[in-house]
Amino acid sequence: MSSRRSRNSLTARVSRTIEHVGDDDRCELIDGTLYELPMTSFEHGHIASLLVMAIGTAYQLGKDGPGGWWIQGENDFEVEGREVFRPDALGWRKERLPRRTKGKRVNVVPDWVCEVLSSSTRKHDLKTKAQAYARIGVAHRWYVDPEVRTFHAFELIRGRWVESGVFCDDDVICAKPFDAVSIPMKDWWQGGPDKKPGPKMTLRQAEFLAFIHAYTKIHQTPPAEHEICSQLSLAPPSVHDAIMRMEKAGLIARTPGQARSIRILVPEGDLPPFEEKAR
Repeated sequence: MSSRRSRNSLTARVSRTIEHVGDDDRCELIDGTLYELPMTSFEHGHIASLLVMAIGTAYQLGKDGPGGWWIQGENDFEVEGREVFRPDALGWRKERLPRRTKGKRVNVVPDWVCEVLSSSTRKHDLKTKAQAYARIGVAHRWYVDPEVRTFHAFELIRGRWVESGVFCDDDVICAKPFDAVSIPMKDWWQGGPDKKPGPKMTLRQAEFLAFIHAYTKIHQTPPAEHEICSQLSLAPPSVHDAIMRMEKAGLIARTPGQARSIRILVPEGDLPPFEEKAR
């Protein structure tokens, strides 16, 4: 790859094939588009390394854990000779990958992937790769957002991502498929920058988020837009517009084409309490 390209930004080139991806290139080839990846930051690598150590000890080496997995840090895997992915961490059950493979790429889709978000890869990780991982059948997907100190775990159920765990700040993670180990998030932030101030939100957005959070906790699924309309006494266009604005502001995320997929990206501690309106 040309040394003149930025090392800190993600670029995309369409209509590429796997021959365009060299073994040592920092690239991903997804659905015919070649994405040139930025260099990994110290913080990014620090979090991914701690995750691999915590999970690998129990699930690969079998020390104080069940074993039965191969756990890797940033490594490429190839899909049917057409696509190349490079998660920040990934793993295979040994029943699907009995032996370590030779070469720099693995030709078996992993059972688990994890991405550590950054400003340059956030949209790529949350949309492009999330959709692709579902399409190729990755069973479990995690992501860490250092900017707001949050962690999200998802399980692929009938082709759709279902959130299975959300943790933030100094929580201790216990999440599928590695729920036999406890992973303290506080270790990830040690020696790093102070936590940024909570996200800016309007009073109306705070009201939306409080209701979505409370509803999701009770029903184990996010509300539909018509339920938000009913609770907040708003017309459907107003609710839809507000949701689009909150997504653009980074307060929530949604899975395209999936109903009831609103995920709150604001740490729970920054959310106001929900106050139900009198009917």
